[in-house]
Amino acid sequence: MAAVQWLYYEAIQRIPIAIALVVEFTAVIGVLLWARFRGRRVGASLWYAALLAIVGCFLVSGAYDSSLLALNTEGVLIAFLDAIIFVSYFVLGERLASRYSAWTLAVYGFGFALVAWQFIQPVWTLPWTTTGSDIWIRVVAIVAIAALIPFTLSFISLALLPAPRVSIVATSEPFIAALIAWAVLGQTLALPQMLGGGLVLGGIVLAQTRRPTADSA
Repeated sequence: MAAVQWLYYEAIQRIPIAIALVVEFTAVIGVLLWARFRGRRVGASLWYAALLAIVGCFLVSGAYDSSLLALNTEGVLIAFLDAIIFVSYFVLGERLASRYSAWTLAVYGFGFALVAWQFIQPVWTLPWTTTGSDIWIRVVAIVAIAALIPFTLSFISLALLPAPRVSIVATSEPFIAALIAWAVLGQTLALPQMLGGGLVLGGIVLAQTRRPTADSA
């Protein structure tokens, strides 16, 4: 959990967030490949769903913008490493969710992530006194809305659905963000973004068309 967050922020410091998101969500393919490697049946519908979701994510995030094509190689590599870690998050999360409750996983997950972060950014080195209260309120909101709530919900979903299907649903993040930006911030959605949102939703629906079995993803 610590690595997924850390590498994501390191990536978006070097490359546009749209590109980082698309690279990160290629983890969907990695989760499917892992399931296949482990001997589980991965139907054609899941592969098509993953492809639709990734293409949709590419469009809805605006990664098609030509101004974003000047990429930073280091940033792209970090984003790909983040995608690999993201795969392990889904795979390990699925195994653990079958044994422990989502709340237990959240407590231990965030607890160990907090400990791990002390090796990267010890708590006593944070700018406690030089940062305004308004900034700390935003930080708390990001921690709750962008980390605590979604990760806990993902643990709940991993207890109910196979990891490949959960990872496909996770690609809806850029689409939901775009809708919130449109509704709350007044940002406009270009036609390719709306098309991308449709592809993501289509991929999610397609992934749920067949019920998973004990030996399928």
